[in-house]
Amino acid sequence: MLMFQGSYCLIFVLIMLASQFCKFCLLSKQPQAARLCARFSTETVYTENFRPRDESITKKRARLLWQSRKRGISENCLIFSTFAAEHLNSFNETQLSTFDELINKPSNEWDLYYWMVGTKPVPDEFSSDIMEMLQEHCRNQNKEERFVQPPLNYKPVQD
Repeated sequence: MLMFQGSYCLIFVLIMLASQFCKFCLLSKQPQAARLCARFSTETVYTENFRPRDESITKKRARLLWQSRKRGISENCLIFSTFAAEHLNSFNETQLSTFDELINKPSNEWDLYYWMVGTKPVPDEFSSDIMEMLQEHCRNQNKEERFVQPPLNYKPVQD
């Protein structure tokens, strides 16, 4: 019985250290660490300076395609990857930047999901034509089967 109590104490200490680490990451404005810590949070945290600098449109498309496939929850992986496969190549620079902000600025994947499916109202900051397209994509009027991500046709980016 004493061993179990020690395990609980250790778990408690680890949780307390993790929460202090998360507060440090958020206060120090470290975007990657803040996004990682916020994945386990129930609140949405908006990070700053999340975009790479001096990125060509080809590299941006490739990065956004990859990021749309690797989300925090499977639901968003399916929604974003099928949406990106359908629309990403037709987006102009402004639309790509809007999509980039949408998938990278909010850190809580569940908020993104609820905004797309219409369960929660979309904050003004993220209300855009891209969000409307995503909401339409989620309605799935054509009843497409979206059980797996579309194949990734990888082509090396040459700039």
